[in-house]
Amino acid sequence: PRLARMHAAELENLDTLGAGELCAVFGLACSSGDAFAEKDANLAMSEMYVPQPVVSVGVIVKEKAKVEPLLKVLGRYSREDPTFKWAVDQESAQIQISGMGHSESASLRTIFPARELHLDIYVERLRREEQIAVTT
Repeated sequence: PRLARMHAAELENLDTLGAGELCAVFGLACSSGDAFAEKDANLAMSEMYVPQPVVSVGVIVKEKAKVEPLLKVLGRYSREDPTFKWAVDQESAQIQISGMGHSESASLRTIFPARELHLDIYVERLRREEQIAVTT
C-alpha cells in the first residue's frame, strides 16, 4: 500500500505515519474513517458520526452495458464518502443515490442550480471520470 498526505490538490508520499495522523491509503481495500493499528494493539475507539442522507435522486443509465460498472463505482463512492448512499429500488429497478443537501453558496448554485450540489458532483464524476452517461 501507498500512504500519502493530501494538501488540496497535492500529494506528499509518506514512508511512515504517526499515531493520530490522517492520510490517504492507495492499494488497500478500506473505507473512509477506517483506522489501522499494530496487530496486537488493544484499542477502543468511538464510532464516527455520519448524518443520514437528506435528499435522493433517481439515476438512469443511458447504456445497458454500463449498469454493472456503475454499480461498482457507486460502491466505491460510498466507501470513500460515508454520507453518500445508493440502492436499487426492488419494485422499479431504478437506481437511487442519496446524500447531503445543497450548498448555500451563490456561486455554486449558478453551476448546479436545479438539484442538490452533493449529488450533482457525483453525477458529474460519473460522466467525466468514469465515462458513464447517466440522467437524473
